[in-house]
Amino acid sequence: MDNSGDNSPDSSPVTTDVEMESFKHQFVFVYGEHCKAASIENGSPCGANYSELKDKAASLYQLTESDFFLEKYLNSPFNTYVDLEERDQLASGQKIKIRNKVIIPIQIFGGISTAKEAKIADVPNTADVPNTVDDEADASGTSKDKQANQLTFQGGSWINNFKIPQLPANIKQKLQKGATDLKMAEYGAILEMVFFRVKPSTVYPTTSQYGQIIELLFQEYPSLSLARENMSAGQVKKLWIKRLEYKFQNLRKRHKDEIPEIKKRGKYTRNETTQPPSGKAAPMWGLINYLPINQHSEDEETITKHKQWLQTEATKKYPNISRVQAAMDMTLASRRLWIVNEQPTIKSVREEYPWLFKSEQQVVEMKRLLGAESEDYEKRFKRGLKNWSLAMVRYGRKQKKSRLPNCFQHISDAIGLSRDASKKDDLMATAALLVLPSLFREKLDSFFEPNEDGTPYIRCDEENKPTNLEFGHAEDEVFEVVLDDTVLTSCKSFLSAVMLLIAGIYMFSIVNPPSLSKSFTFLEKVVLGLEDDQPLNRSLITVVAKLNALK
Repeated sequence: MDNSGDNSPDSSPVTTDVEMESFKHQFVFVYGEHCKAASIENGSPCGANYSELKDKAASLYQLTESDFFLEKYLNSPFNTYVDLEERDQLASGQKIKIRNKVIIPIQIFGGISTAKEAKIADVPNTADVPNTVDDEADASGTSKDKQANQLTFQGGSWINNFKIPQLPANIKQKLQKGATDLKMAEYGAILEMVFFRVKPSTVYPTTSQYGQIIELLFQEYPSLSLARENMSAGQVKKLWIKRLEYKFQNLRKRHKDEIPEIKKRGKYTRNETTQPPSGKAAPMWGLINYLPINQHSEDEETITKHKQWLQTEATKKYPNISRVQAAMDMTLASRRLWIVNEQPTIKSVREEYPWLFKSEQQVVEMKRLLGAESEDYEKRFKRGLKNWSLAMVRYGRKQKKSRLPNCFQHISDAIGLSRDASKKDDLMATAALLVLPSLFREKLDSFFEPNEDGTPYIRCDEENKPTNLEFGHAEDEVFEVVLDDTVLTSCKSFLSAVMLLIAGIYMFSIVNPPSLSKSFTFLEKVVLGLEDDQPLNRSLITVVAKLNALK
């Protein structure tokens, strides 16, 4: 019997659809001055591979894949980038830099430069750039330094006669003046010049030779060896050695086809082990958890349940605060992705996460963003301000009365009369904040004025403004931190209002008020010690030096 026309279920092929589990991984891609967050979805719970990252980078910035390579960011204390290999797989939350294979030279060797002068913020290949005008050449046109390297290479004892190359004039001038912090491109320039000075002898220095090179660098420019905050001189040396190792590692890969020593070792493979992915986001805006990964194995369903519970708990008279803290911890990654990527209105955030609008939780949220091991945000803010408040008050006392509000002298006098140590510190900090804008020729009134661009400000009754002599220690003061006509929080002191104003800026990923941009940069970078990859403003450096002289 012919069954060709039989369409019964028994004769139909059976197919089964198996859904593969999907995982979403979040990354930050940096290209020149641009920075974009993007997600890659695949079937791996471990992260994204090199090919997927390259595809995403190309689509984000409309690039041809053959024209660029990728680097991953290594967190503190290295704060540098290393090349990604084709076999690498990155966990979610990493920061990735896109670099052109054909680097467009910028004038870093002729004077101060910025990334705006080039297609990307990179250092030119020092092999193609004259070392400096200080290198003397003989009649044959060969510089003395090149002759020295050639001779020591032939003798085999290059490290015994090694000399630090002449640095670009602008970097050399900074270091001779005692500068301890340079731009990332300037650090790169120093290390790259060392590589090309060593290259005629070897591109594989030993561990001890890396250490000797850094010792010579420190002898030439002592300011580079100085201890930093939270970092001893010994740790600074180790950090420089590790930076130099990474620079050699990167440049060996880029020049593997040109350097016989690498070819003699066989096919290029990266035997050096880079720091394993930490699973943490890069410290953008100085925040360890700017874009954290999900540490609690939460999915959309559980996060939705947490949010619903938090919303209900916020309406209760006696909420379970310990459970609130735990639920806010578990929803942090989801919350940050939503706020950073979708930039919701403040009212929308309030509906989704009402606990972000309570001052106690704002302090806790800042601790989450700063990292689990960080100091309590309020303590960190007050401690950092205390380090500078005396010098700021001394500066204020030297100014004409017309430059400061009426209440400054009143608070300044009250400092000496107070016998309560905590109250005395708060009065000193309040007086310092009143002085702060004048250090940068900004206006104190800008704290209390709505901004056209919608950035946050402090709202209070007219009688509670600094023009009132009782400002700073009146019992009935109330200050509200306002953004987009929405009250983020209210508090009873100007000091707390400024602290929570900064918290609001970071929590909702918004810019500083333009009219107080330098004052806020001081509070963020100097008082709170938040470090990012943005260069310090010259006026900030000047003010810090001025205050140091008054300590």
